[in-house]
Amino acid sequence: MPTNFAKLLASDAAMVRDSDRHAWALHFLQDMSKAIIDDVVKVLEAPCNNRA
Repeated sequence: MPTNFAKLLASDAAMVRDSDRHAWALHFLQDMSKAIIDDVVKVLEAPCNNRA
């Protein structure tokens, strides 16, 4: 879902002249969505999570 918002903000930033706030929001959303994915991967790859 954050990537959908990022795409909308990117298109708004490309079309609107005063889009600094869109650019900052886009940057923040991209960083936060990457952090969330990294955390999920870290938890799923944790040794205590392997049920073999």
